[in-house]
Amino acid sequence: MHLSDGVIGNQASLTFIGMSGVFAFWAIKQVKSRLFEKIKVLAPQLATEFGSSSAPKISSRLQVRPQAKKIIPKLVMVFSLVYAVQLFDFPIINGVSGHLIGAALAGIVLGPALGALTVAAVLAVQAIFLGDGGLLALGANIFNMAVVGSAGGYYFFILAKKYLPNYASIFFAAFFSVIFSALAFGLIMFISRQIIISQLFSEILWPHAIIGLIEGLLTVVVIKFILTTNSYKS
Repeated sequence: MHLSDGVIGNQASLTFIGMSGVFAFWAIKQVKSRLFEKIKVLAPQLATEFGSSSAPKISSRLQVRPQAKKIIPKLVMVFSLVYAVQLFDFPIINGVSGHLIGAALAGIVLGPALGALTVAAVLAVQAIFLGDGGLLALGANIFNMAVVGSAGGYYFFILAKKYLPNYASIFFAAFFSVIFSALAFGLIMFISRQIIISQLFSEILWPHAIIGLIEGLLTVVVIKFILTTNSYKS
């Protein structure tokens, strides 16, 4: 599902870089508040200040939350899995590839902010070191797969849990995360006049519906493994 440089034009690419940058700023703030907490400490005093009658100065510093250490193994595992499944892609139409994404997996396991940042980091590594997708198109790829796919898959999972069993919710969240991502970038291609509307359904949504079924099953298997493996329990 990677877009290459020049497929949607420089102006559109820069717009998506800006949109993805705004989302990344929000996500980093969310992750920071989740993993770190402010604690108050006594500020260092000069030797001349000891023995003075003034109240001690209090400052604050960031400290890693205890639960943050439990997230690191999941983060490493999810990054590795997302990176691995996206290596196997195939061309759909000119300048566009199809593949498993791992976006919903990242969102459900790590949360919408950290999950999206993890997928974005994978896409950045692929663009920089493997030439998979272009640097100028990186913003659009992050928007399609990290923002729409990961965050969208997470919130679909939260909604589905109200009506469906847990594993069914995971399956459909993963399936529709692929559909949402495919629809987002298909609409970008259509607006950019790279495809006609019939191609959106026949050459983008239909192949990704098949990919979504595989992704749904894989996501269920991986999350079931996480829940039943003591080393990954939170």
